[in-house]
Amino acid sequence: MFRHDHIHHLAADPAGAIEWYKHVFGASEIERHDIRGGEAVRLDIGGVNIIVQEKQPDAEWAPAPPSPAHGADHFCFRVDDIEAAAEHLRERGATIYDGPRSPRPGWGVIHLNGPDEVHIEIIMRPGR
Repeated sequence: MFRHDHIHHLAADPAGAIEWYKHVFGASEIERHDIRGGEAVRLDIGGVNIIVQEKQPDAEWAPAPPSPAHGADHFCFRVDDIEAAAEHLRERGATIYDGPRSPRPGWGVIHLNGPDEVHIEIIMRPGR
């Protein structure tokens, strides 16, 4: 019944965030449109839609909460090779603050900061 549709990222620097997702994750731009007075850009990363939007003209910003926080805390991409993912991220200048590490046999985890301090997790799961 329910399927993933998108993650919505309100960005302080939308152009910079879009370029970061393209550079680090190889995102492709799907479309640009207006959402309540702010341009929104829909990106695709491995079948995951991320909408990056500038703040609405009359909105005020609140700082991103530190992680962990109540409510939505992060989003995650799955990979087959955690070490290759770490190398790829480092080559593109991503800020990894945890990992790669193996929390249990066959698993791998990386945590990094995206634009606007968005918490992104990369996970490798055995047999999935």
